[in-house]
Amino acid sequence: MKGKKGFELTATFLVILIITIVIFVGSIYFTKKFFSTAEEMRATIDRQTEAEIESLLFQEGSIVAMPMFKKAIVRGKQGAFWLGIRNILEKTENFYVLVKFSKAFSPDEEVIPTTDSDYINTKWLLYNPGPYTIENNAFEMVPVLANVDLSMADGVTTQQGTYSFNVCVISGTIPSGFDCASPPKPIPPSVYSGKIYKMYVEVS
Repeated sequence: MKGKKGFELTATFLVILIITIVIFVGSIYFTKKFFSTAEEMRATIDRQTEAEIESLLFQEGSIVAMPMFKKAIVRGKQGAFWLGIRNILEKTENFYVLVKFSKAFSPDEEVIPTTDSDYINTKWLLYNPGPYTIENNAFEMVPVLANVDLSMADGVTTQQGTYSFNVCVISGTIPSGFDCASPPKPIPPSVYSGKIYKMYVEVS
């Protein structure tokens, strides 16, 4: 009996070890994918978008700018959104960007109930949340890639409509338990500019 129990414990330990290794390797892969994609996107930003962000940040006085917050994307395709952040905190600070799915609406403006938030956040979004270290009065441009999957939940085909995402910019540290998909009220002081921004993907 002791030998059998020992074997069962060893087998269980090996299974847990294998699962841990798979999760670890997977996390490394996705982290590298996030960073490599972000760097590739940085290299391809067009001058017009860059100029629009700089204009909003320095000429119009915005501290967070997203000149193109709505894009039409065909299922199976992708599109890039750009977010500009200007630091006015009078010191070098770390900033984080969080993007979370909110709701989806059909072309008739009815809520699409069969979406899976976790699935969409995982499969549709590719970006680096940070931290982005920005010096006082300097700015950073952050790319967010919306990759419209053929599905919006396991086994559920993506429907036509408008998919809404919340965009949160955090300065310093992310508050414990903070959820950008349904931020608390009042909005925490660490939410830069005290505002939740919106990003819309129109799926056709």
